[in-house]
Amino acid sequence: AIDLRYETMKRVAQAIVDHQSNFFDEEIGQISSLKMSEIAEVVGVHVTTISRAVDNKWIETSQGRMPLSAFFAGGPLNDDNRF
Repeated sequence: AIDLRYETMKRVAQAIVDHQSNFFDEEIGQISSLKMSEIAEVVGVHVTTISRAVDNKWIETSQGRMPLSAFFAGGPLNDDNRF
């Protein structure tokens, strides 16, 4: 079960990074609009699995440490789509 969670987390994180490539490729990139359902479709899991996978998980970026939930619509972003 732990191995499955680890693999799911890796696939979810990679799908987010792939979708948000502009944010990660630029020094001060903008976060693109993204729904959990889009990542769920790519990864092949239910939306609730994505929600649980990103809950209280963080990623280190060139702009600092950010919660994975910040990359989705409704995440903790300001008006400029920045954390």
